[in-house]
Amino acid sequence: MINAPEWSYRVLTNLKMKASDAFKDGELSPEQDESLEDEEKEELLKQLKFPWHCEKGIIGNMQKLNNEFNEFRGLNPVKIFVTGPPASGKTFYSQKLAQYYNIPHVSVKQLSDEALRISLLEEEAIGENAFWLEIKTKCDECRAKMTEEIETKRGDPPDGEEWPEINQATLPIRVPGDIIHKLLRQELVKNACRNRGYILDGYPRTFEDAQHCFLNKPIKYDEETGDVIDDDEDDLEEGQKKNFDGYLVDQAIVPKSCIVLTGNDADLTKRVKHLPESAIKGTHYTAQDMQRRLKAYRTANNSQVAEYSVSDFFEQQGISLFKKSCTTETNKALDAFKIYIERNEKPFNFMTYDEVAENKRNMEFLMGQMLKENKMVERHKQEEVVEQVLKKQKEAATKQRMAQLRNEQKEVLENKSQPIRSYLIDNLVPILTDGLLDICKRQPTDPVDSLAEYLFKRSLDVPYPDPTTY
Repeated sequence: MINAPEWSYRVLTNLKMKASDAFKDGELSPEQDESLEDEEKEELLKQLKFPWHCEKGIIGNMQKLNNEFNEFRGLNPVKIFVTGPPASGKTFYSQKLAQYYNIPHVSVKQLSDEALRISLLEEEAIGENAFWLEIKTKCDECRAKMTEEIETKRGDPPDGEEWPEINQATLPIRVPGDIIHKLLRQELVKNACRNRGYILDGYPRTFEDAQHCFLNKPIKYDEETGDVIDDDEDDLEEGQKKNFDGYLVDQAIVPKSCIVLTGNDADLTKRVKHLPESAIKGTHYTAQDMQRRLKAYRTANNSQVAEYSVSDFFEQQGISLFKKSCTTETNKALDAFKIYIERNEKPFNFMTYDEVAENKRNMEFLMGQMLKENKMVERHKQEEVVEQVLKKQKEAATKQRMAQLRNEQKEVLENKSQPIRSYLIDNLVPILTDGLLDICKRQPTDPVDSLAEYLFKRSLDVPYPDPTTY
């Protein structure tokens, strides 16, 4: 406490003070006590109660204060669920988005590892934690069952030999689903997930898993005291499914964005084949496991008998799905995911993503846009040059064609006018020429009449032409 700030002493001070009358509930007047009926008195007493905001103090209303703090400062948690078939990139994109939005990355492997860790603890370490004791008990039952199956399968040992003792702690048991459901709910109510958000990587896998994880039984209160009524759930028989009729969605933990990665079996198998050996080692990405996992996913999400899928659960809660093919380019897919997640408003939770990397990505995007624009401008210029060349070639071809047409028309006209020209030369041109020469020599005052008299005189000198010769 030596280095504690000065204000902390005031917070830690335990003061005992007499409550002010201002905080007391109102009372009925003697007239009201005598004249009113019991039901009317109860209703009036409720109205006279002091309007507490946090009657049970800071500790009893910590969650309410937490929500008010976030709302006042505009802190918006980012809650995302990513689903899709095996090898579709769920974990890859979940890690990228978790880093960008500074939110916890929650996967079923993490939950299973935590359950296995708890199951191997000693009873002293578990203490009175009922849930941890349940985990240990159920996991031990799974190990005992697997041990029995192994011993049955391998049979009696050879003569003179003994089978090695089975180390149950190392058996690859599958953690029961109800344990995973409870662990996930515990994880999502932690401060990091409630205040900053989270990203769920591929879990829940089925509609029933989503019901167990995100649905709550309505809380019932005692009408007189206002206390919560404990309503224990009925034990289920083996193979019996829980009935969720009347249950409500837990809005505090349910995701607000649901990304669905899609892809056909051929593309997904091809993606696995191209993974390096180091990435496949110790995973379920073998050929046999891929076929099994793909079949399980298709059965759960592409039911032939119209059973609900995990995507249907979120659609029923009014959450719009965002589907994207797993073959989409990584940067384009991430940009699309961010636009979808920020469709209503940009989340703010003191994100600590690398601003340098983000600025570099934005700069690369802007440079790419500039290069595209420059290429478009250059292409337009080239198109204009080609268009000008084609236009000139078209004009030259048109001129050549017009000149050719004129020459052809001239030749046709000359051929058609040849008979007329011969007729004029034989019958009119010589006499008309002589008449014009005579006018030029005499230069009469009335040349037109003089030319007409001359032609009339010489008209008898012109022999009648034969029409058949022209």
